[in-house]
Amino acid sequence: MSGREILVSVFLALGAAACVSAHPGYSDIGDYTETPLEYHLHASGRAGEVTQDDHYFVFRAGLADLYDIALADLAIGRATSPDVKQFAARRRADAVADHQRLSVIAEQYIGVPAPVLLDRDRALARDQIATLGGAAFEEAYIRHALRRDDSAIALYTQEARFGGQPILMRFAADGVPRFVQERETAKAVEATLGR
Repeated sequence: MSGREILVSVFLALGAAACVSAHPGYSDIGDYTETPLEYHLHASGRAGEVTQDDHYFVFRAGLADLYDIALADLAIGRATSPDVKQFAARRRADAVADHQRLSVIAEQYIGVPAPVLLDRDRALARDQIATLGGAAFEEAYIRHALRRDDSAIALYTQEARFGGQPILMRFAADGVPRFVQERETAKAVEATLGR
């Protein structure tokens, strides 16, 4: 501990002792309020504890992987552009690997399974894209890939910074650079579609 941390803890202990002795025999509102540290611990948990945000991350990241896989499967089968097909194949492989790794981490360290089915909104979006064909399909697929990358960067960055479970934080931190790279690749593929 640094000198400052020791000093702060001594003052907190002295302050708490002074409050207890100052109000003998009756309750004080100070007995019911949380310190900023206590509030933070209740809201986000102690380091290494599984938080509600960790559960949220597993759910959202798992759904995003499944959505990537579903859309990539459509693109591999329907796209006419070799760039889109190659992008979709790479995207599918990355999403499958991410989902497998997330599933193992979630089961072993969080105690919850990663999702195995799409939610209603993503299933409807997949079905809408599936009705398109040709250039319209390819443009919609790349647009969704770009949106997915933007939301994944935000989601993974949030977990990497504020997650409770260290292994999940590392998983998220490792994912951010890959999503940034995939976004750049998707932009390059999108540029080829406009020609």
